[in-house]
Amino acid sequence: MGNTCCGMREMTSTKNVTLGGGALWNQDVVIPFGIKESIKEIPIGTVCCFDNKSKKKTLIKQMASADIGYTAKRMADDFMPRIGVVMDSTGYVSPIHLGSSSALRAQDLECISLISKEENTYVATSSLGVTHVFQLNYSTAGCFNYGILTADHISQGQLPVPPEESTVLGSLNQCNIEATAVFKDSLGVTRMFWCGRGGLRTGRSWTMQAPFMPVTGRVEETMIDHGYFANVTSQPKWRVCTAIVIEVEAHQTHFYFSSTYDGMDDGRELDLTGDQTNLNNKRVFKSVIAKTSYPLGITSILATLHGVKIEALMKVENAMGKVTHLVLGSDDEDLGSLLGVMDVHKPMNTTFVNLGLASETKTFITRDKWGTSGMAPAGVFAFDLVKQGSF
Repeated sequence: MGNTCCGMREMTSTKNVTLGGGALWNQDVVIPFGIKESIKEIPIGTVCCFDNKSKKKTLIKQMASADIGYTAKRMADDFMPRIGVVMDSTGYVSPIHLGSSSALRAQDLECISLISKEENTYVATSSLGVTHVFQLNYSTAGCFNYGILTADHISQGQLPVPPEESTVLGSLNQCNIEATAVFKDSLGVTRMFWCGRGGLRTGRSWTMQAPFMPVTGRVEETMIDHGYFANVTSQPKWRVCTAIVIEVEAHQTHFYFSSTYDGMDDGRELDLTGDQTNLNNKRVFKSVIAKTSYPLGITSILATLHGVKIEALMKVENAMGKVTHLVLGSDDEDLGSLLGVMDVHKPMNTTFVNLGLASETKTFITRDKWGTSGMAPAGVFAFDLVKQGSF
C-alpha cells in the first residue's frame, strides 16, 4: 500500500487495497443501548444530510396513473429536509431551506463531509455520486434577534463509478454510493474517498480515492486509486459499507466504517408501536461498527448494534488529533433516526437520543423524514450561533 512522492510513502493510498478484510471480532457482543432524552456529549452544530426525495415518480408515470395524491405529496416533499444542523443535546435538528445550494433540492443525499472549518464549506453526495459543494453562512441577527443560516452554492460535480455501473437513475445497473469521506492525506492534499454500498448477495464492493477539487466538485480522474471493500460480516445479505470516516496518523491510517442489515429487504416488518429498542425491530435492523488499520491491514469489530441501521458516522478527536469517539446516526425508515455517541475504547457505554422524535416535535416534519444519512463536524458558523443564543 502507498504511493511514493519525494521519498515519502503516502500511507492513505487505497490502491489495490481491500478494506474490511482480516476481521477480528473484538466486540462480537450486541450492545444493549438505551435511548435518553439528552446527551451532553452530542456535538452541537453537527451538520447532517437526509435522503429525502429518493422515491419520486417521473412526470410521465404520474400522468399515466393520474395519481393526484402523489403529485401533492411530491410538492410537499420539496420542503422536506436535505441539510440540517443539530441544535441541542436532545438531537433536535433545524432544517436549512434557504440558499442557492443545489444540495437543498438534491435527490437521495447519502453522505456529507466538512471541507474547511474556517470557510464553512461542505460537500454532500447523492447515491448516484452527484456532489454538491456549498458554504454555510450565518447572517447577523435581525428580526426578534435571530439570524439566518443559509446554504450557498459553490459547485456541483459527478464522481466516477466502475464501468459496469451506471449513474443514470432507474437503470438496471444503477450505482449506490452511501459512503464518502473528504480528508487531507499525510502530504496535505485534499482527497475524496468513495465506495459502492454493496448489498444482497455481494461478497465485496469497490472503492475509489483521488484528489478532490471543491471549486468544481470533481476529483482528478487521472489519479484515482482503485481498491476493494470486503463484506466484514461475511453475511451476503449485509450492506458492505454505509458510512466511513478516516483518521490519518504519521505512520498509519484508520478507516472507521459501518456495515448494516436491512431486514425489510428480507420481508421483515417494523413494529411502529415501539422504538428501536423493541425486540421485533432489533430483528429488522442491525449494524456493525468496524475499523481497518493500514499498513497492518487488520480489521477490528468495535460494536454490534441491533435495532438501528447506522448510515452516518462522524469522528470526534482530542487535542492531539486522535479519534476518541464516534457519533452514530441511523436511518430507521418509519421509526425515524437515532443519534448516538460511542467511545471507541469503551463501546459498551454507547447511548442514543431520538433525533427523529425531537425534530418532529419542534417542526411540522414527521420523524420518517429524518433518516440521517450523513454527518459532518460544525464549522466556525457554530460560534456565531452560540453567540446569538440560537443554541
